[in-house]
Amino acid sequence: HLLDAIVKAELCEDAKSTYISRSSRTDTGVSAAVMVVSVMMRYKKEGDEAGAGIADLINALMPKDIRVMKCHRVTKNFDGRKLCHARHYSYYLPLAVLDPATTGITDSNAETLADKWAEHREWRQDMPDEDREEMLKHGLFKEGDDTLYDGKRPSFKECPFGSEDEERARRILAEFNGSNHLYHNYTQKMKIGDGKARRVLYSVTTQGVVYLPAPEVEGVDTESIAGVEYREVDGETKAVIPHLRITLHGQSFLMYMIRRMIATFVLVYRGELPIEWMRVSLAKHFVPVPTAPGNGLMLDRGDFTPYNKRFPSHTPIDTELALTEAQGFMEAEILPTFPREEATNDKKAWRTYERHIRDWLMNKDESFEDARVVAMEECRRERLKEGRRSGKSLSLPQDMKYNLRQSSHNN
Repeated sequence: HLLDAIVKAELCEDAKSTYISRSSRTDTGVSAAVMVVSVMMRYKKEGDEAGAGIADLINALMPKDIRVMKCHRVTKNFDGRKLCHARHYSYYLPLAVLDPATTGITDSNAETLADKWAEHREWRQDMPDEDREEMLKHGLFKEGDDTLYDGKRPSFKECPFGSEDEERARRILAEFNGSNHLYHNYTQKMKIGDGKARRVLYSVTTQGVVYLPAPEVEGVDTESIAGVEYREVDGETKAVIPHLRITLHGQSFLMYMIRRMIATFVLVYRGELPIEWMRVSLAKHFVPVPTAPGNGLMLDRGDFTPYNKRFPSHTPIDTELALTEAQGFMEAEILPTFPREEATNDKKAWRTYERHIRDWLMNKDESFEDARVVAMEECRRERLKEGRRSGKSLSLPQDMKYNLRQSSHNN
C-alpha cells in the first residue's frame, strides 16, 4: 500500500526506480504501531524543505488503518533495518488462555493442572542432594522454583488474576532475558551452534492487564466469548475481554521467535511443562517448541538512539514520542482487531492453536515426555567432561541416556 501510494503521489517514477527499507520485518498478520521506513523520493516545495507535507500527500491515498505520521530527511546512506538498534514488541495474550478453569487438560488421562503442579513439587522435594547441586550449578534448576507451583489456583472468576499471578508470570518470562541463550528451537531451519541463534534480549516482562472491547459481530454471541467481562467504561457498562500485555525488548528477533516464546511461557505458567524444559530449550539441544498465534503480537517501535547521537545535525528519529502520538490510532485501529480476530477467525484464534499444542503434548516422543531426563543428563554430561579432564573414569547411568539425534527428527 505504501509504495503504491508513493507512486500515485508522483513522488517517484515507479516502484523499481526507488530504494525502500524498513526497520523491522513481521510475521504475516502481525501489526505494527510505529514502523520506520526509508524511501528515496523526489519532492520539492517552497517553504517545506524538510518534507513535512509528504505525509499528507501519501495519507490521502492510503487505507485508514495505515497512516504516515511524519516525514523528514535522513542521511544519504540511511538504512532503517541496519541502523535500528533494538526493537520493542507487545503481545496481548487473552487472559482466558491462562485460566485453570478452561485449560490444563493435556493428555488422554485428563490430568488436571493442580495434579501437574503437585507432581512438579514432589519431584523437587525428592531430588537427591547431589543431583540438586548439579542442577543448580548448570542453571537448569534455581532456588525458588518450588514456589512457582505452590497451592491450587482457582479459576479467575472465583479469584481474579492479581499481583501474585503477574509476579509469577514475570519470573517465568525473565528466563528469556540476557545474551547467553540460543533460539534455534524458536525459529525454522536453524542448526545447533548457528551464530544467528544467539539473540540479546534486554527485557521480557508483563505490563498489567488491558481490557479490550468485546467485538460486536453478527452471528457471534458476546456471552460465548471466553473470558468476557462487563465493566464501567466512560460511564457505560460494556463487554470487555481482559488481555495480559507482555512486552519484549531485544536487539532483533527471528521468524516465529516471539510466538514460540509466548507458547512456551503459557505451557510453563500453566504447569503443563516444567520450567527445566524451558531452560533446556534455550541450550544446545534440539527441542520441539509449539507456536502461538500471530494475532495479538504488535511491533511497538524501533530504537534509533545510536543514529541520533551520531548525526545530531539531522532531525532525530524519536520513535518513543511517535508511539505516544499514535496511541489514539492504536486504540481505534489496531487493538480492537485482536479480540475480533480471536472471535471470528479460526485460523488466528487461540482455540485453534490450543488443539495443535495439545496434540503436540500428547504425541511427542516418550523419551522427551519429561524434560527432567534431558536436564539431568545435561548435568551428567558436564560431570563426565570434568571427569575426563581430571583423569577420572565416569560414565552416564544407562537409564538416563537420551538420544539427541532422535529429538532432532521430532523437531
